[in-house]
Amino acid sequence: MSTLIVLIGNELDAPWAWRLTGSDKLGLAVSIEDKAALSQISAGQIFVVIPGTLVGTRLHAPENLTPKQWRQAAGFSIEDNLAASLEKTHIAYDIETHRLAVIAKDDVTALLAALTEAGLSPDIICADYESCGQMQNFVYSERLVQSGTNGLGFSVETTLASQFLDAGQSLPLEINDQTFTQRIGEALDGGHKPLNLRQGEFANLSKAGLSAFKRSALLAAGLALTFFAVNLGSGYNYARKTAALNTQSAAIYTKLFPDTKVPKNPALAIIRAQAAGKSQDGEGFIQTSAILAVSVKQVQGVEVSSLRYDENKGQLNLTILYDSFEDVERLKQAAAKNGGIFTEGGTRQDGERLSGNAVLGAGS
Repeated sequence: MSTLIVLIGNELDAPWAWRLTGSDKLGLAVSIEDKAALSQISAGQIFVVIPGTLVGTRLHAPENLTPKQWRQAAGFSIEDNLAASLEKTHIAYDIETHRLAVIAKDDVTALLAALTEAGLSPDIICADYESCGQMQNFVYSERLVQSGTNGLGFSVETTLASQFLDAGQSLPLEINDQTFTQRIGEALDGGHKPLNLRQGEFANLSKAGLSAFKRSALLAAGLALTFFAVNLGSGYNYARKTAALNTQSAAIYTKLFPDTKVPKNPALAIIRAQAAGKSQDGEGFIQTSAILAVSVKQVQGVEVSSLRYDENKGQLNLTILYDSFEDVERLKQAAAKNGGIFTEGGTRQDGERLSGNAVLGAGS
């Protein structure tokens, strides 16, 4: 099975070195166009390596616990040593080797957003010291990278390396992109299994083996949930909401359709896909929610403050905030354009904004 190996630098917008195992294909993706071109490479899996300076790996071996209990105990065992709270920390597990890796959730979120922008949904994400097996000791991209026989390792900037080396010990050999990716490929061919950070809330959903329609339903549901989270939050201006929705909807689309280029409007693409499919349980809510998500996004300043789905009538009962009365008609037109039927039920002044009730159903 071929593997597309991608090396992420200290900055997400820096060039990405890459190699396709089992071939002579390798290179350096500099621009976003170069990075997006990687999504067109046919590979059995995508293997992404990030700086180990972002990740900490530790042993966690309490005895006589079930796997579930072992995971539950992990957070408590490391909480006092974390720089941030557990809520802001992502923990990945390797039960067989009694190891766990910790990384800031914000770092994983930013990484996946950058990969999604390039159309990539990696199967494996790991630290550089995890990527090519045990007993590694080298310098790469101004980082000292070391791994030991116990499955632990670390990565540190070379300017701080003296704090980790023995007295009189010099820095090990420095390797380049080509050598590093070659070592990773050889380790994977030999059966190496790194501690994968794509677990829990950051797990890769693209390998779920879902039918096209079920995947489209999941996408629409995901888009709806993303929309609700973005639009029901407080303190965000319209531009930030739009950017967040675009990024997250593209990420969901890439997860569920890994071999398909992300369209300019993934929510609308799903609405059309569902229109060609057969009715299934829950489709009404999913489709109507997707229509709501994409329609509200097209009318600046409109926010949904509450909603309830009427299963018997197949419609959403909404309370919506507007900046002006003209926004009511704009939202109605947007909903109709996206395949919905929007019925306004009265709009009134509510502080500095307008508040109105409405019903949204899916058109035939």
